[in-house]
Amino acid sequence: MRNAFMSFAAIAVALVAAPAFAQQTTLTAQEQSVVMVEIDFAKIFNSELGKMMDFEGKLKTIPGADPDSFDAGSMSKVTASLSLPDSLEAFQAMGPGSELPMEMFTTMTFKDAGSADAAFAKVKEKSEEVKIGDKTFFKPDDPSSPAGLLAERSGDSMVFMGTEKYISRAEKMFATDGLKSAWGKMSDDAVRIAIDVEGMPALREQIIEMGSQAPPPFNTFAELLNNVNDLRIAIDLDGDNLLTIAATGKDADMAEEFAEGLDALLGMGKMGIMMQAGAIPEGDAKNAVMEIAESLSATSKGSEVTVIVPKPKGFNEAIMGLLGGGDF
Repeated sequence: MRNAFMSFAAIAVALVAAPAFAQQTTLTAQEQSVVMVEIDFAKIFNSELGKMMDFEGKLKTIPGADPDSFDAGSMSKVTASLSLPDSLEAFQAMGPGSELPMEMFTTMTFKDAGSADAAFAKVKEKSEEVKIGDKTFFKPDDPSSPAGLLAERSGDSMVFMGTEKYISRAEKMFATDGLKSAWGKMSDDAVRIAIDVEGMPALREQIIEMGSQAPPPFNTFAELLNNVNDLRIAIDLDGDNLLTIAATGKDADMAEEFAEGLDALLGMGKMGIMMQAGAIPEGDAKNAVMEIAESLSATSKGSEVTVIVPKPKGFNEAIMGLLGGGDF
């Protein structure tokens, strides 16, 4: 009797665990995400520049925005994690309704549960229900939407959207170790982008090959992408540093070589910006542009390479002036 009971219990556990196990199979190296992007709308809206420019209000009036369908201003943060295909040609083959050439997972965090519920209700109106295991997702019924994209309501104020392979996983962990490491080095800024360069070998080689065909002197820098494990970009509207670009070299020597090449490229960019700045009238805008140009320099310390662009004095006022008082 005891053996019969144990056998029944084992079968019951297997039946319950099977859907979860199916949704948590190991991702292949190609399927793991190598890019992570985060836009913190709350930080942008509440920044000094965001308030001066009324970014939140303008987000609702951009071309194509439909406030009755979706209130973009109700989002506080969007985080996306995605894999990349082996070649750029995969993107060229994309069309309305076609499969995405990569895996993707997006977390949309809203200001409150009510905003998340309202946004998800709009998604459900134009979607069909899909069951995977014991979970329910919603697939957009628009034939032009990417095939295989699913949505799910989660937690207090979040909506998930992603490809089936990502969104159906019990644990939402997709990143390569390299991407996790790169992301962990970043500050909690308003905009963050991290790329695991080492985790995309085939695509990296194609990008290097394309770069090597560029006119001199740019073609000489293409190979330097082999020197780094990752690339990171951050924008902070209220901090001391407006823009930070960083990379982790494979070792200190490779980092130094990458920094020297990047510094040479930035030097050419600096000259171009200064030439263009000559046409800007004297004032905050011109001073800000010149300060940004002067700061364009790459340095290395150990295996880390950084380019830091401090926020120029009068930057907010300069942006307001360039955009005609914020009317754009």
